[in-house]
Amino acid sequence: MVWFLFRNVRWVLLTLAVVYAAIVWTKARLVVLGTQLSIVSSPLDALITVIGMAPVIHVAIRFSEECATHDPFEAMQRTLRTVEPAVFWHA
Repeated sequence: MVWFLFRNVRWVLLTLAVVYAAIVWTKARLVVLGTQLSIVSSPLDALITVIGMAPVIHVAIRFSEECATHDPFEAMQRTLRTVEPAVFWHA
């Protein structure tokens, strides 16, 4: 499904890598805290994927739009400034 949004392997892999990193960090935190697998922590992978994909896709699409008219550094600054409130309130 992400392929239909970007149609570029680089953007698809970047999007999936960010969400996968969030899953790994969450699992690492559970291990460090010594949390046992429970009915609450078992669906974390699915929840993080669902909740994490929307902001990552939002930022990636906005960045690619900004790159069309600005250099990459300025495009990232403009992207973060524009989508920061939406991403903050989403998460």
